[in-house]
Amino acid sequence: MAALRWARETEDDILIADHQFGLGFILVWAGKPGQAVAMLQEAAGAAEALGNVPLQSRCLTYLGIAYRMVGDEAGVQESIEKLAPVVAATNDSLYLGVAQALHAWLQWRAGAMEAAENHGRAALRQWEAAIT
Repeated sequence: MAALRWARETEDDILIADHQFGLGFILVWAGKPGQAVAMLQEAAGAAEALGNVPLQSRCLTYLGIAYRMVGDEAGVQESIEKLAPVVAATNDSLYLGVAQALHAWLQWRAGAMEAAENHGRAALRQWEAAIT
């Protein structure tokens, strides 16, 4: 929080968005995904307005994960719809894999096991490509 307050004092929009993402990321992995959602939404909007595609990609990825963690299917779907073209533009295999994994989760929740497996395997292929 202190880092974000400092960033806001600088009035540097890029620095502020970066620190918003950082706080949202920490909240996701600290087990507070509900709190992370607002911070990641704000950071994603700022990143889009700034034209910072890598930051937008990170924000949307972890926003989708936060929504999944709280069981918000509509939020996950919305995140995927925004995330897919952004990560496709950057050809980021790691985050393309996350988008596929989020699709798999949605399919699993809908009871579409074959589609869930297909998206899950696609996620694994993307992650394998990211590490090779």
